[in-house]
Amino acid sequence: MGDLLTKRGSKLAIGLETTYATEPTTFRVIDIIDCNPRRDKERLEREVIRDTFDKPASKPGNESATFDISLELHGSGTCGTAPESDVLWHCAMGRKRIGPSPLAITGTNPPTYTECTVASGGDAFKANDLVLVVNDNGTGAEVGRVASATSTKITLTQGLAATPVGKKIKGGVQYQLKLFSDTTLQALPSFYSRFLRGSKILEKIAGGKVSSLRMDFTSGQIIKPVFSVEAKHFASIAPGSLTGSADDTLVPPHIARYMKVNIGGGGCYGISAATINLTNDLYRQLSVCTSGTQNLIRTGRTVSG
Repeated sequence: MGDLLTKRGSKLAIGLETTYATEPTTFRVIDIIDCNPRRDKERLEREVIRDTFDKPASKPGNESATFDISLELHGSGTCGTAPESDVLWHCAMGRKRIGPSPLAITGTNPPTYTECTVASGGDAFKANDLVLVVNDNGTGAEVGRVASATSTKITLTQGLAATPVGKKIKGGVQYQLKLFSDTTLQALPSFYSRFLRGSKILEKIAGGKVSSLRMDFTSGQIIKPVFSVEAKHFASIAPGSLTGSADDTLVPPHIARYMKVNIGGGGCYGISAATINLTNDLYRQLSVCTSGTQNLIRTGRTVSG
């Protein structure tokens, strides 16, 4: 019963930090399944000699915070609009890309349908972009991946099932793993959390970075990503409230159905279950000029499944 009372009324809002561990001005409330921030504060035992049986009172040392966030996987319901959990995906993957405006497809290359001819602007799409090829009324939708693009032709890695002529090619919000050869994107973005525990206590947690992301795909089940987070510290814990509500409450979650896996750029295969694990190795950079942690630096990355 105690756990139920603690969870009821709990709410989480997160915001992308511009400066590490500094509270931003923009936050979004997200629907969560579970979130339980833990405050880790080192206690330092003192060794001075006293004429007493009692030891001197211990003192606080370095502090940090860790927690897991689990939620249902879903989009925003609008192509080109990021979901409410946008910041988590950005911070886990390391790169966020917003695709260009939809373009009308005027030609293709039957019978393979790997090419989408457009009037202009095709070079706004980039290699490895995921695209949606769809009619204006939402029918006939197919997802593809861009192999290359010029101003007038977008070439996909695999052919479409039907001619795309008359449809539009769209690029939505995408979160991508960037190669470490691009040194400008080695650093993971960080986020600030406001967690209302049991509708009573507002906990502010600064400098959060995603240390791992796990997604299980089981046929016929709701997909529930779990983000493991390491953070600098609890900035404050006090009675409070958290206004606002999740943006995508009415958007249904994704269920593991009608899915296929592309292996090595070859054909697509039907599967019954799959797991994807992304691990970001984080080094806690300590400093005597802070509460203990100056920054969390990504030193490696592993993708398994």
